[in-house]
Amino acid sequence: MNKALTITFYLTVLVISAFGQLQLSYEDNAYLNSDFQPFILTQNVDEGLAGPNQVWDFSQLVKTGEIKSYMSEARQSPANIWYPKANIVLRENTADFFFKVSSSGIEEYGVKDGNFAITYDKPIVKFPFPFVYGSSISGTYSGQVVDKPEEKIAGAYSTQADGYGTLILPGNVVIKDVLRIRFVRSNDKANGETVIFRWYARNSDPIVRYPLLSITKFESSEKSYVYRVAYYANCDQLINSTKIVTIDPAREFTSPKSENYNLTIYPNPFIENAKIEYNLPKDAIVKVLATDNLGRNLETLSDSRQNAGKHTLTYSGKGTFVSFITFFVDGEMVCSRKIIHLNK
Repeated sequence: MNKALTITFYLTVLVISAFGQLQLSYEDNAYLNSDFQPFILTQNVDEGLAGPNQVWDFSQLVKTGEIKSYMSEARQSPANIWYPKANIVLRENTADFFFKVSSSGIEEYGVKDGNFAITYDKPIVKFPFPFVYGSSISGTYSGQVVDKPEEKIAGAYSTQADGYGTLILPGNVVIKDVLRIRFVRSNDKANGETVIFRWYARNSDPIVRYPLLSITKFESSEKSYVYRVAYYANCDQLINSTKIVTIDPAREFTSPKSENYNLTIYPNPFIENAKIEYNLPKDAIVKVLATDNLGRNLETLSDSRQNAGKHTLTYSGKGTFVSFITFFVDGEMVCSRKIIHLNK
């Protein structure tokens, strides 16, 4: 790797003792020839919080498409003449990404999509091995457009392992001991940067060398938005270190994000109507369901995009004694609360 690369490891004794076993390693995360991984595209959602012991609940993601990743030896590609240092090529749809994979880490040397190709003389280091919670790496890259050598490309990048905890994916698949990686790339000619969050499992069986989930967004001083979300299609087949359980919608549940919305249900118990109040810090798609104690939907109280600010819904109960109000924001379950309807 380039000696000018800056690598900083922020590891405390607490982190080492509590989480030293979770890391990206050459044995478990190096790209391999002839590997294949299917992914499911979904609606756009935010990435959640950073930090230790997080619960990232993405159980409400809805499929919008598919994408498949194939790995092969770079020398098998006709375009390898432009990427002599690469040994692995990753294909996603029509795009080929060229990497040098070694026991010290993964470096990206460029991409070819159709007739357009970029090659880096100073590559992007995706991450070194090993890479643990608290690790960070940053550097610069440079290159050119293959058919237009006068068109130079340069920028900066950084990678940080910014969180760990439990990841919940569609099908109520709960995967513990997950490490989240935040990757940022900027271009000297562009205003803004691409930010990608990726979640990796520890010692999964079978081994999944690629992210279980990735969320890609654009950020600038003027705007920020997510434009691609994809998760591993076979996540429900993971065993051993991943634990597959079911979240019962007819049980109370609170995610760490719930405090962001100040959700209040009153009175509880109620006789005629209950008020459901919440505050949105920003515009979002809000879905509020009322279910019975078997998880069956009784009423959809809201399912629409709402503006930031305070909102109020009314729930009558329709003769049900015990029900659950479940609150989703941008497809993510925030909480589920029991409510009791008393007869007059």
